[in-house]
Amino acid sequence: MANSFARLGWMGGALALLLAAPVFASPEESSPRHSRFTPTQFRPVGHLAPRHGETVSLRQSARSGLRSGYNFPPPSRGDRFARRGLNYRVGIRGWRRYGALIKTFALRQGIDPLVVGAYIWLESEFDARQYYVRGSKCAVGLGSLQSREYPHLSTRELMDPSLNVKLTVGEFSRKWRPHDMVGTVMDVWYPSWRRLVAHGRPVPVIRSPQVYAQAIANRYYALREIDAHLRPWREPS
Repeated sequence: MANSFARLGWMGGALALLLAAPVFASPEESSPRHSRFTPTQFRPVGHLAPRHGETVSLRQSARSGLRSGYNFPPPSRGDRFARRGLNYRVGIRGWRRYGALIKTFALRQGIDPLVVGAYIWLESEFDARQYYVRGSKCAVGLGSLQSREYPHLSTRELMDPSLNVKLTVGEFSRKWRPHDMVGTVMDVWYPSWRRLVAHGRPVPVIRSPQVYAQAIANRYYALREIDAHLRPWREPS
C-alpha cells in the first residue's frame, strides 16, 4: 500500500512538471459578458493510477468530489477507445497546442470548451491533419468534420485548425443541451442515433450510446485536470 501511494505521489509530481508552463489567455480576455457557460474553478480529478509508462487511467474516488454538472457517467478505468486507460501525453500536447483556439470559439458561443476538447481528443487525438475515409464517409481534421457536409470547402481548407474548430463548435452550438450532454455529443457525432435506438438497432461502431458517452466523459474529466494545471480558471468577480 505504501508503495502504491508513493507511485501515485511520483505520478502527480511528474504530471505537475509536464503541465507547468501556462500558455493560454485568461478567460477574462476571451469570455463574452453574457454566456450560457460560465468558467469556474474545477477541482482536479486527483485519483490517478499510472499504467504502462505514459498511460494513465481514471478511477472514481469518493474523496475527489468529482462532479461534471452534466449527465456524464463517472470516470472509468478504460473505455472502448482506450481500454488500458488514457494516454495523458496526447491530451497535454493537444490541449497545449489547441486549447486556446478551442476556448476562443467555444466561449463566444457559450459552449463549454472542455466538452469540445474531449470530443476532439476522442475523434482525432488532436491531429489537425486527420483524413479518414470509410465507405462514403470522409472525416477531416480536428473535429472529424464530414467533408460531404461542406461541399464548398476543400479538404485542405477543412484541415485548417481555426476553421475546423469554428465549424465543430458551430455544430455543438446548434445541438447544445446542458441538461442532456450525452445526447448533445451523440447528436454531433451521429445525428441519426436516436432513430436507431428507437427501433432497437445498434449504433455503428459503438452499438450503445453509453459506450461513446463513457469515452467522452473520461476525456472530459482528464481535460479538467490538465487545464487546471496549465492555468486554472478563476471565478469571475
